[in-house]
This record gives sequence, C-alpha cells and structure tokens, in this order.
Amino acid sequence: MTSQNEYPLAAGPPEPPAGQRPRRRRTSLTMVVALAVVVVLVAGFLVLRHHSPPNPAAVSTTTGWNSTSGNWSGYALSTAQTGQKYTKVALEWDVPTVSTMSSFGCVANWDGIGGLTSKDLIQLGTQSCSDSSGTAYDIWYETLPAVETPITTLTIQPGDQVLATLQLLNGDTNTDTQAETAAFAAVMSEIRRFDPNFGTSHLIQRLRQLLEEGESHLASEPWFPEVAADLRKLFSTPAASTAQMWQFAFKVTAPDGTVQNWTKTVTYDSSLSSIEWITEAPTFSSGISVLPAYGTTHYLGASANGSIPALAPVNQIVLTDPHGQASVPSAPGLQVDAFNTCFFPTLTVSACPAP
Repeated sequence: MTSQNEYPLAAGPPEPPAGQRPRRRRTSLTMVVALAVVVVLVAGFLVLRHHSPPNPAAVSTTTGWNSTSGNWSGYALSTAQTGQKYTKVALEWDVPTVSTMSSFGCVANWDGIGGLTSKDLIQLGTQSCSDSSGTAYDIWYETLPAVETPITTLTIQPGDQVLATLQLLNGDTNTDTQAETAAFAAVMSEIRRFDPNFGTSHLIQRLRQLLEEGESHLASEPWFPEVAADLRKLFSTPAASTAQMWQFAFKVTAPDGTVQNWTKTVTYDSSLSSIEWITEAPTFSSGISVLPAYGTTHYLGASANGSIPALAPVNQIVLTDPHGQASVPSAPGLQVDAFNTCFFPTLTVSACPAP
C-alpha cells in the first residue's frame, strides 16, 4: 500500500485569460538565464529613467513531488535536463468519467512537445466537461498560439482507450536559431512594457554596453562566460529554416472493441525543447477551469522519441488550481511507461497510488 501521509499544497498563481475555446496553456517552470539577465539589467536601466517599479513576477512553488503548476499535473522532460531534442511522443489513457456538478468545469488529458520552457506547444488530447445539465466529452489537437481544434470525425465516451501519437516527419531540427529568435522577441516584448518606444537598435546598443561593463566587473564569476555567449547570439541575424512537417494520429478503442482512427499532417515550427504527458485544468476566457471530480486517470505507453522515458520524481508536476483543487501524479508503475494522476477536492492531498 502507498503511504497516505498528507501534504498541504499552496495554490499556484492563476493563468491569464485565453480565447473563447479552451487553451492548453504552457506552464512556467524555468527561465533562460541569459534572458533573465537582459530583462533585469535593461529594464532596470529603463526604470531608473522612468522612476516606476516593474510588475512583480510570478513565483512557482515546489513540493516533495517537485514542481507545482496552476494548471498541469503529470510528467515532463526538457532538453535542458536530458540533452535531447524531442521529435516524437506517444501516450495512451482511459477517458475519465466526470460527475455532474453545479458549476461548469473540465479536465483535459494530453501528450505534447514544447511549451515547458518555450512558447511553442503541440498537443493531442481529450476533454471531459461537466455542469448542472450533464457531461460532454470531446477530442482535439492544438498548436499554440492557436486555440484547440475539435476533431469532429471522432467520438469519445468515458472508458474509451485513446492512443495519441505526434511525430516530426521532416524539417529543420536545428532549433538554436529558432530559440535565439524567440529569446530576442521575448526580450523586446518584456522591455517595451517599460518603454514602448525602445527599439531593437537601442537593445543591441544596451547589450553591448552591458557586456563591456560585465567583462570588467564580472569576468571572475563562473557563470558570466556562458551568459555572455548567449547574449552575443542575440546580435546575429536569424537564418532561414526548413519548415517542420508533423503527423498527428489518434486511435480510439471503445470497450466493445470498436476502433476509430484519425491522422493529420500539419506544418508547425517547434523548438523540440520538451515533452509532456499531462492532466490539465483547461484555460477558458474566464481563467483556469474548475476541475470536475475525475477520480484516477491511468496512463500507459508513455514514450519519448520512440523509447520508454526514464520518468523520475524530478519530472513530476502537481496541479494546485486557483479554486483550491489538486491533481497529483503517481510514481511510475512496474511498467515504467505507466503512471496515474489522482483528483483531490482540496489542497490537502495524499500520495497518488501507482498503477
């Protein structure tokens, strides 16, 4: 039996509103050191000019399970941890049964690539929703920043087994230039919160000034050479890249053995920077959804780049939503590609039993 020790959890900060259809928001777990340095130093320079403090940044909390999120629970791996670029993900799960409840709420189950430390994210998933009038179940794919696309040719019901596979067929996998371009855009976006007229040329000039000052004052710091190298990359002009072609696939197997299949080929520019297997409280225009009581969801067949991932506690994410609910992942089962997520109505939770 798994220990039933209780752990009080602190609710994570709410996510900002999204579009009218639910969106699988990326979770904020880490920041690129170089980007942080640029934002802090350049914005600090602007704050001195404008005499106004910056907005406070959201701070993620951690528990014994590792990371806490306002909307995700499950497992995720990043290139920063493993050194791998992710080009294929697969996962199978049973569509959970949700009960009728007084207020509207949904739970989503999905696997995907990107989004953990980047703004790009591809996902394949299902959604189980409930309110006072009944329940509804649908299946979808999503490529951020677009909202989800329902797949109307497939129907799902509680108890169906869903296998979702996403893989890169061809295209550019050298994502260094893409990452640098995204970092540059993120720097400009953040700095323009302090000065809307601050242009690219001003940023490059300020970066060069910061590097010159840093080389004389920070050269002895062990982290400075790597940060300086990252900052210098932002000076370069991005090269053209070959578009990435992805194949999305679902296989839905009903309890009576009936099988439905669906595939689609999509062009999308991914950083290939992370891989996820997730239970989520979806985000609507009003914010993060209330979680319906979904019980326990069983996941199996988790794979990364065609191999069984080495899932460990450091890769777990616990969901503590703004409504005071929680979703907790279990340790991997004897089949190391399988795990559970468990629903809790409050932030006082017990360990989720492994499959």
